[in-house]
Amino acid sequence: MTQDLTTTPETARLTVRLDALRANFKALKAAAPGTRMSAVVKSNAYGLGDEVVVQALEAAGCDLFFTTRAHEGADLRRAGVHADIYILDGLVGDPGGIFHRYNLIPVLNSLEEIRAYRQMRRSRHERLRAAVHFDTGMNRLGLPAGEFETLAGDPELLDGIEVTFWMSHLASSEDPASPFNGKQLERFRTCLARLPEAKVSLANSGGIFLGKDYQFDVCRPGIALYGCKPGPDVKADLENVATAEARILQVQEIATGESAGYGATWTAKRPTRLATLALGYADGYPWSLGNKGFVHIGGVRAPVVGRVSMDLITVDMTEVPQDAAQVGAWAETMGDHVPPAELAAAAGTIPFELFTSLGKRYLRRYI
Repeated sequence: MTQDLTTTPETARLTVRLDALRANFKALKAAAPGTRMSAVVKSNAYGLGDEVVVQALEAAGCDLFFTTRAHEGADLRRAGVHADIYILDGLVGDPGGIFHRYNLIPVLNSLEEIRAYRQMRRSRHERLRAAVHFDTGMNRLGLPAGEFETLAGDPELLDGIEVTFWMSHLASSEDPASPFNGKQLERFRTCLARLPEAKVSLANSGGIFLGKDYQFDVCRPGIALYGCKPGPDVKADLENVATAEARILQVQEIATGESAGYGATWTAKRPTRLATLALGYADGYPWSLGNKGFVHIGGVRAPVVGRVSMDLITVDMTEVPQDAAQVGAWAETMGDHVPPAELAAAAGTIPFELFTSLGKRYLRRYI
């Protein structure tokens, strides 16, 4: 699936290393032996292309995927994916047609959804699979405490539903020292003690590295699959999966005292070689990286100067070898030399947002 990029007119490209993706999946399996390792591929596999990512992970042995919207699951089915696909949003927005048509499995987040799913079963005279999600303190999705009490007191509410696993979601797993991790684990175990026996899932990327107590039967990694460690103390050897690059459109020499970009927020303190790159906030490069971002070119880290525009950034190339800083050359804007975690910190955001904001104008290639 590689493409010859030397003859394309594209000015921004995104390279996805499928071998690194598969290696990360295997590294996560090794970190949680004895568990079923799934893959979270919501938001177009974190911006990298869900169809290709899922096919690569299936080849690595993954047979369980989570995405958010039902239409994302339907798209994967149409692409030929045969593995189990769970929809984290639950049934809201679709009374069941798309779930039945594409063999999708809902994560049920409320008693209302449980009742609706039972009604679907009655109308089809079949047993339906589902995961059931309990809120253990995140207060986002999942049955709240009051609804759990109702369910625990009347397990017949689940009559006809095959609960594939009980699940909850950790809020602070990226911080192993957070006491909230232990509080959620305790709440979850309290719930499990009052429920019929089924498989159990709690750990997201960070939860995998909190240890065996958090791993249970099914782990649900997301960002770790794509090469970002879910916490500063994670020792796993995760490989970078995605590299973003942009071409240099123009190079010019400017004098001391000249400015660059909207608002003239940067002024040259010396004669400067300035390059303009074909990348901007329309491509998901955060506006907040003005005067804070950096790129890698010619073995040198070069700073972004001036504000980020919709389609362009300007970079101080003075320290870059002149033969590397030429019109048409590629500069790495995120990847091995511009780590997503470091870039996100400079932007005041998180790697998740950088990945999922990658725009449509990148020429995507998979190697």
